[in-house]
Amino acid sequence: MTQTAHEKRDARSALPDGGRTSILVVDDVPDRLVAMQALLEDLGQNVVAVTSGREALRRLLEREFAVILLDVHMPDLDGFETASLIRSRARSEHIPIIFVTAFGDERHAFHGYTLGAVDYIPTPVVPEILRAKVRVFVELAQKNEQLRLQAAEQAALVELADRRAAQLRTMSAELARAEQRERRRLAQILHDHIQQLLVAATMRVDQARRQNSSHTSGQALGEVQDLLKQSIAASRSLATELSPPVLNEAGLAAALEWLARWMHEKHRLRVAVECEPELDPVPDELRLTLFQAVRELLFNVVKHSGTDAATIRLERLDDQWLCASVQDRGAGCDPAIAEERLGREGLGLFSIRERIEMLAGRLRIESSPGAGTCVRLSVPLGVAERPAVGGVASDIRFAPEPADARRRAAASDSNGDRGAMIHVLLVDDHAILRKGLKGLLEDQPDIEVVGEAADGGEAVALARTLAPDVVIMDINMPVMNGIEATRAIKREQPGLRIIGLSLHEDAEVIGSLIEAGASAYVTKGGPPDDLIYAIRAGASRDPALAAADAAAESF
Repeated sequence: MTQTAHEKRDARSALPDGGRTSILVVDDVPDRLVAMQALLEDLGQNVVAVTSGREALRRLLEREFAVILLDVHMPDLDGFETASLIRSRARSEHIPIIFVTAFGDERHAFHGYTLGAVDYIPTPVVPEILRAKVRVFVELAQKNEQLRLQAAEQAALVELADRRAAQLRTMSAELARAEQRERRRLAQILHDHIQQLLVAATMRVDQARRQNSSHTSGQALGEVQDLLKQSIAASRSLATELSPPVLNEAGLAAALEWLARWMHEKHRLRVAVECEPELDPVPDELRLTLFQAVRELLFNVVKHSGTDAATIRLERLDDQWLCASVQDRGAGCDPAIAEERLGREGLGLFSIRERIEMLAGRLRIESSPGAGTCVRLSVPLGVAERPAVGGVASDIRFAPEPADARRRAAASDSNGDRGAMIHVLLVDDHAILRKGLKGLLEDQPDIEVVGEAADGGEAVALARTLAPDVVIMDINMPVMNGIEATRAIKREQPGLRIIGLSLHEDAEVIGSLIEAGASAYVTKGGPPDDLIYAIRAGASRDPALAAADAAAESF
């Protein structure tokens, strides 16, 4: 408990002059005051002498006294009345009072004790006895003052420690947020720049292969194309591990489903996910923290549980708390050991508990040897919630890709036996990729690129004015993303065919695009023939392709 400024002032005044205490002597006879001062001088303390009860009360407002020696018979305000007023004030009620008086009968002594006096000494006094009694209270005051000072120092240290702990928690949260921002920045660089350059290079190499009739050159270009595809795959995997796109684009529940599949693929851990419906949207900070914490807890299962199965549960409580738990049926351990492990192997440099407590949440561990472990994370839901983008599709529909049909559809037809041109609108925020796509598609005699858009909002406007047959739609774009743009275009033109083209391979993100109205989805890292096939199938120029596409729609 921290002392107030008033209490600290009292503590300082109690031991002035190098640690000496003060003794208050009250008597209306000046000669007795002088004698009392001389008697107490050997104690080496400050003796304050006053001649009335009123003056004594004023002195008590100025400083702290170790003991009060009080005469009984005084004019105006006698000793008993003075003692009663002293005891009525919170500031002075604790100060010991010794009555020193000529009224030595038992009735007066009893009355003095009832007023809170610690002693009642009749005069004449024995100097040694009075000094001994006063010395006891002086030493007691000195001890109390030492304890007060120590308590003040301890309180100051606790207050300082609390401030430092709060600063560390704030730094912890900010560093965690900075780490996540850096992860997302690196993932964005990989996706928005490096991967797009690799995809554009792949398309250019494919275009060169089609235009080059030399077997040797074609083989070399094929090897380069394979290396580029491997680079795209490695870059995509790294970007996903740095910052899973599904977490920001499809919500926490979908991200945990993705995490379960990823843990099985990378660590052979079978993870069941149980999520209440309608959990999303979840505020950004909570979504990120819970996802990271659950991922870390799953790593702990892999490292320490001795089992290959775990369960994630996600639920709301009273619409005020979001609760996530990770449970396994493995070796288990003493909860104290689990606590220590969490503190030692936390999220980066900081533990899961610190991150959860920074959000005013709590963490509880239930574990025992041989019975597995369950870690429950509970965080209060914030006011500001981020709208979810799209949803998670229950079934995902892709353009069909039978090899013979794809080869037939993608093959160049110099005679133009497909009839009218297929008009295509390209939507991607990367100019270099649009350029590569345009070059690839315009090599086809029956495909014409009629427009290009750099974001979803521009795509909606151009689709309205250009009336293309097919729209090639990227997902991650500024202003309006591909999922929202697809939904907006399909509202205005239900019959317009939209093909998703992105580096994403997350089922939830792809499902959101299909649910928004896309007819098919092709990955940027896939064979260019897949895109050409999907465009021709979407335009329904070939009866065989239209039939195959209709079959895909009914899937």
